[in-house]
Order: sequence, then C-alpha cells, then structure tokens
Amino acid sequence: MLPAAMQAPRFVHSHPQGAAILLALVVVVAALGISEWALARFGVNEWPFLLETPRGAFRPDALGLIRPQPNARLHIRSVRRATGETVIDVVKTTDSYARRTTQVPDAETRDRFLLLFGGSFVWGWGTEDSDTLASQLAAHTHRFIPYNYGVEGHGPAEMLVKLQSQTLADEIEPREGVLLYIFTDPDVTRSIGTSEEMAILTGPGKPYFHLTEEGRVERRGTFATGRPWRTRLYRWFGSSQLLGLIGVRLPLELRDEHYDYTAALLAEARDEFQRQFPGQRFAVVIHPESDGDPDMPRALAARGVETLDIATLYERRNPELIVAPGDNHPNLEANRRIARHLVEVLDLE
Repeated sequence: MLPAAMQAPRFVHSHPQGAAILLALVVVVAALGISEWALARFGVNEWPFLLETPRGAFRPDALGLIRPQPNARLHIRSVRRATGETVIDVVKTTDSYARRTTQVPDAETRDRFLLLFGGSFVWGWGTEDSDTLASQLAAHTHRFIPYNYGVEGHGPAEMLVKLQSQTLADEIEPREGVLLYIFTDPDVTRSIGTSEEMAILTGPGKPYFHLTEEGRVERRGTFATGRPWRTRLYRWFGSSQLLGLIGVRLPLELRDEHYDYTAALLAEARDEFQRQFPGQRFAVVIHPESDGDPDMPRALAARGVETLDIATLYERRNPELIVAPGDNHPNLEANRRIARHLVEVLDLE
C-alpha cells in the first residue's frame, strides 16, 4: 500500500468526473499560457516595423491629450524588423503650439485659415515638414493658411476636446476659414475604444464621451474612468497574443451604432466649432486610404455633417503613394494629389 502522501486525493476517488474536468482545465490553462508566452517571445503578432522616436517626444498636454512637445525637432526612424532595412528616416519639427510645422509661402498675404484635424495621416507620419498634407495645401492655395492639428493616434474625440477648450482662437490669426477633419478607418475604432485600441499603452487615458438618449455626446473623463470594467476587459482581450493571432477583438464587429457614435462626435465638434467661428465651414474628408465603406458617409449624412468622400481618388496601398511597402501612410505624391483635389472641389484657391 502506498504511503498516504502518495495516494490520490479522496476527491479523485469520490468525484472522478469532476477530477477529470479539473485536470482538463489545468491543461488548457497551461497550454494557453505557453501559447501566449511563445507568441510574445517570437513576435508573431508584432508590427513589421521597429520605430525609433526620441524619448519623451510625446507627452500629455494641458488638456490631457498626448501630443509632441512644442518647438521640438524629432528625428524619426522606422526599421523593418525582418531585414534591418531603414524605410523611414525623417526629421519633424513642431511650432510653439506643438503643431507640426507647416511651410506657408507669403503667409502675411493670406486672410483665411484652413484647420486640419486627424491622426497620423494629417500629422504626416514618414514625411518631412514640406511633404505633409498641410504644407502641400499651402503650396496650392493662396488665401488660406493651413494649420496642422493632426497627431498620431488622435481621432474625433481629441478634436472635440480641443474645440471645447476654446483655445483655438488664440492660436490662429485669421478669423474666417475652413476646418477639415481627415477621416480614416481607425477613427471608428479609436472613437469607440475597441480592445485593440485599449491594449495600446495610452489607450485607456484617451477621452471618453457618452452618447445620451437625445443623441448628443457628453464628456465622461477617459475610457479608464468613464467605463472602467469594460476597458479592463477590452485591454485584456487586446493584449492577448493568441486572440490577436486568430483575429478575435471586441466588439466582434463594427455595427451601425458605432458609426453613428463616431458621427455624433464629429457633429458635436462641428457645432462647437461654429459656435466659436459663426458661419465658417466644417467638413469631413474621407481619405483615399479608407476602405470606401458607405456606413460612415451615411452616418455623417444622417447628422447633417458635410462630407467629401474622396476614397476613390486613387487606389489604396498604391506602392507609389505610400511611405513604404506594408506602411500605407501617404507620401509626398499622395498628399500632393489630395491637396490639388481639395483645393479644386472645395474652392480653396
């Protein structure tokens, strides 16, 4: 007879099925843990580029928004992980308001503003100051001074926070002009705070707005404070290497309500902008690198937001119009094409 310490626990004898289930659970949990470790160890889900940015280049501003530092000179490099090849090597500068520097010829003769909001496509990832959309618009118009308020990772909520701060009028010179929000597909996921967005280090700290029964949006802190339990769950899902590999994200799919919520943010931004700048134009531009899905234009139209859909201006991921294979941010030629088109169709001469 075996010593007592080596005998199977009494639970195993009295509940053999339960013991089998418990053992199966232990094996499954162990397998999942090993899978997560292996996927992370070998970088299976990693973005194919390694980014090199100056330490402390982006920090929260007075509004709690992650932005580059004012009057900064940022040397940005992107290296392909597999080969070590440098695909992006540019210097970006910011002005005293932490906006990306825009080159504006004969600025003193211009009497209209052109405000550009959006994410990295507006900020100008992978391009020099002279090659951004704002600088290209400045090169193709004579009356408007473009101001680049785009920031990597920003979306409609960040624009709304900026407008609600009522600091914009002190940062621009002309009193009349146009505000353009450059929409790309990630703007929906950033607005609703998907699991993928919450897995990003700064994701939970992004501004959170609640959609009221009246269809308006009101600020409720950040994703971390405004919906804490869902944000924790989403962050766990988004951080899972295994779930990422099989493509499981929360929510499982984008629905009409998500597009409507994003449109509500943009409509509120329009209303706030026009309260501060009465009679001035606000429009959303659907970028050519968007997938052309009609849901967003439809949601914007339902809320009366002027929309210019240029998703078909050129073919998506055209290798001649992106900064690098695998990185579909627009290059100089893409920004030049978009600028010419916007100046023509929006009468920005």
